[in-house]
Amino acid sequence: MYVGEYFTLQAGGSSVGSENEKDVSANSIKSVKAVFRPGKLIRNALKLASFQKKS
Repeated sequence: MYVGEYFTLQAGGSSVGSENEKDVSANSIKSVKAVFRPGKLIRNALKLASFQKKS
């Protein structure tokens, strides 16, 4: 999913490999995750960010 210059969301995952197509099933999936990639606006905002230790 592309959200303009803000960010991109992408689905990713991993599975167990198999030599035969018949051995592949939903149980072969090990993990599924959402991958967040900041766009230009967020990357530029992070460059301007400053941090302070709270006392």
